[in-house]
Amino acid sequence: MTRRTSGFDRDARLIRRRAWLFIPFLILGIAVALFYHRVAGETNAIGTMAIETVVHEVYPGGDRGFRTFEADQMTKDPVFKQEVIAAIGDPNFNYARFGISLVTVSIGDGVASGTETVAIRDANPLTAEKYRNAFVNVFTKEFTSLDGLFRRSAVAQRQAVANAAEANYLAGYAQLVAMAKAKGITVPVDQLANPNGDRSVIQGLNLQEAGLLTELAQVQGAESTIAAGANVDAAKALASSILQTTVAGDPATALKAKETALNAALASIRSQRSAMSDGSFDAQFLALVDDVRARASVKNQANLDLNDAKAATASIKTDIETTYTQTGGQGSSLLGRIAIVLAITIVFGLIAIYAWEWLGQVRSAISSSEK
Repeated sequence: MTRRTSGFDRDARLIRRRAWLFIPFLILGIAVALFYHRVAGETNAIGTMAIETVVHEVYPGGDRGFRTFEADQMTKDPVFKQEVIAAIGDPNFNYARFGISLVTVSIGDGVASGTETVAIRDANPLTAEKYRNAFVNVFTKEFTSLDGLFRRSAVAQRQAVANAAEANYLAGYAQLVAMAKAKGITVPVDQLANPNGDRSVIQGLNLQEAGLLTELAQVQGAESTIAAGANVDAAKALASSILQTTVAGDPATALKAKETALNAALASIRSQRSAMSDGSFDAQFLALVDDVRARASVKNQANLDLNDAKAATASIKTDIETTYTQTGGQGSSLLGRIAIVLAITIVFGLIAIYAWEWLGQVRSAISSSEK
């Protein structure tokens, strides 16, 4: 008794019997895979990062250096480039292969948001993803870390400006000292260079003048009292009180001597103050004084901005959300090419096998009918 054969067994025997028909389609599959690899193009791996910065304590200009376009500028920093190359692991990698762009969404007082996009192409999709992920990981770390490059760069830039302003001021100040010496000007140059105008030496002279004027008024008042006919004992007592010493001789003479000394002191103070006034200098020296004062103002503002930046680093909050996509090159990888070969070999090979079998049955039927 003949054992019944299942449909699967018949198909399996048929495929084994006609397996040679897979060979031409295997060759065709390899050819198609190689051709598709040439025309499929490279994989474009894209990382889209939504970034936002918020400076909670906004000092005057304190958010400068902490906005989205400064984050984009960070990607051009040599330190950032070297860190990305190190993360990739290829010291010969060409960083210029990355396509980097920023779209600013909004900028407000202490708040900025935008979209930073990085894209890179490679024939191997896995390699393209590796490069993209290395860039995104480094960007995320340096953008969000408290000691990251984003914060350090902002402070370093302010520090460089402050250093340049300091050097510029010192150069001008040295010129001012040299010119003052050449012209025989003996007033304190550091006070002349003060941009605020409230120079301490002049303030000191003003205080001394006020004290001398008070003392002079007291002496002149005592002189008027004595001249009005005060008795000798009262006059001596008054003079002793004003002069803070015992007057044994003529009180009027003692007061007059004091008045003369006070007027001489006042004249000296006024001469010193006049020597420090801008109107006492020639045009050349005064122009240099004004220049140095301007440099001092810039220096002071640069140091203020530097300290504002240092304070802002403690209050800034940086957020990032990343989306990964890729386009093109789906069949350019080794696995993609193998899939193409297998698909063509199996699908078209089976079609050929069953078509050959069907045609054989048709020919048999025709031959039987002719007999």
